[in-house]
Amino acid sequence: MSIISLIQVGQPMPSFVPNSQVGTIGNGGFSSTNIVYDPRFIYIPFQPNAVNRARVDINCDIISYNFSGCLMTIWREQDGTVYSGHVSTGAGQDCTAFWNAQKRLYPFVYEFKPSDYLQSWPAGVTYVGCYGMFTFGNFPGGFAAHSIFIGNTREKGSFVVQVVMI
Repeated sequence: MSIISLIQVGQPMPSFVPNSQVGTIGNGGFSSTNIVYDPRFIYIPFQPNAVNRARVDINCDIISYNFSGCLMTIWREQDGTVYSGHVSTGAGQDCTAFWNAQKRLYPFVYEFKPSDYLQSWPAGVTYVGCYGMFTFGNFPGGFAAHSIFIGNTREKGSFVVQVVMI
């Protein structure tokens, strides 16, 4: 079962879903640092100045956190291996040029900026962060992309404000 069904607007993010990031700076290329392989999902943490990636099994969800302009990607390499990644962007940590050169080598690439899908924000709610997620199943192309926005109020604490299927 996909964990997307457990992510409900108005409720906290399920406690088993990480929101950590890598504490080290990447080298401007590929990394596979602090990846969490859970039977229900693969978690790819944000790593500044890296394309943090995980080899994926399309039978479980892929989720990453801390999107504010970074790309979430999935691609298939020439040998058929499938990867998903969190592409760092922004001043002093931008891996876009590296990623653009790499993705030309692959027969299939899908990417999106989860933070681009933020819709109107409710008054009185502090923005906390954004998850990106791929789920697999009966979708056109075999997968769906999602943006999940987290907010916070003094009364409720942190909770899911929006879930947008791309």
